[in-house]
This record gives sequence, C-alpha cells and structure tokens, in this order.
Amino acid sequence: MKKFINIIAIAILFAISLASCDKGLENIVESEGKLSFQEFEATVQNGENIIESRATSIDVSTFKVVVVNKTTGLEAGSWIYRNLPEIVALPTGSYTVKVYNSELQNAAWESPYFYGSQDFIIKENDVTIVEPIVCKLSNLKVTIKYSDELKSAIGTGEDVNVNVAVGENSSLDYAYDETRAGYFLCDTENKSLVATFSGTVEGYYISEYKVISDVAA
Repeated sequence: MKKFINIIAIAILFAISLASCDKGLENIVESEGKLSFQEFEATVQNGENIIESRATSIDVSTFKVVVVNKTTGLEAGSWIYRNLPEIVALPTGSYTVKVYNSELQNAAWESPYFYGSQDFIIKENDVTIVEPIVCKLSNLKVTIKYSDELKSAIGTGEDVNVNVAVGENSSLDYAYDETRAGYFLCDTENKSLVATFSGTVEGYYISEYKVISDVAA
C-alpha cells in the first residue's frame, strides 16, 4: 500500500513538472532585432526619368510601405511613407519591404502603378538599415493615336472605338476623342495585347485588330 501511494505521489509530481514546463515555454519571447528607416528614401523612375521624392508631379509621401515576413507571407508592419517610424522592432528572420503608390488594378484610366522592393534579414540584437528604393512603373501604359490620313477618312468618328485587351480580364474601350492613358496589369500570364478598331471609315463600317506579343511594363 505504501509503495502504491509513493507511485501516485511521483506521478502527481511528474504532472506538475510538465505543467510548469509548458507554462515556461509559453513565456519564451522570440529573439528580436531592429529595422531602421532613418536613412531610407524612395524615388520614382517613370520611364527614363528619375523623379526625386520631393517633386510635386509624383508625391511619394502618400506611398504605402509594407514589411512582409518571407517565411509566413504575413504583413509585419504597414505605414504611409510620410509617417514612417525611424526604428521598428521585428522578430529575427527574412523580410521584404515593399513600396507602392496604390493597389494594382487589372485595367484603369490614368492609374500608373509604381512599385519597388528590397529583401533584408533581421538578426538578433542587431540593427538592419533599409537602403533607398527606386519605384518603377510596373504596369502597362497604353494610349491610342491616329494618323492624319485615317483621321481624314474617319471624319467625326462618332462610332469609332478601339478596344484594348491585355490577357483575359483586362480591357478598356477608347472612344475616338479619348486622350487619357489606360494602364493594364502585365505579368507572365498577361503578355499579349489585342487592339480592335471598329467604326465607319470613308462610309464603310470596318473592324480590324492587331496583336502585340510579349508586352511588358
């Protein structure tokens, strides 16, 4: 009987020990490092022209800055450029910082998408500095122009339309007097542009299309 009681006591002590260990594990804090934005600057490259961040034509102060954990794919932080903190504490690991002006759309008028990114590693008790990032035009800009000869043949162009499609889910209709630029999602699955002209030319209604392959932002 005494031996039986001793066995029960040992079992209880063992259970208490496990519970204490579990509680201790729950209190373990992940190792951390710091990310510094103190020297960070974003610039915009629009075609061949570098536009400084303080230029008024493209205001990077409203751009979004997002830090993503590369292992989990989850956001670790998100800010507006003008409100960036100087120092951010992050768990150790691999990350990507992304900078962009707006959400990328399949097709939209006057909606250039400027994007830049940088990978970095957070080390325990260390400070990682974010280097300057250049944001480049990362969608496809399309405008429509007519030759003088075609303009003469079209006349008022009341029924003239050019449909531009990039991939299966991105298209815009350009009326004859449309002067805006259309911007299209352009990636590995959307690399062909189809422009379809329709309207009356010299009294005859025609419809013609042109395919441009391997388009890029």
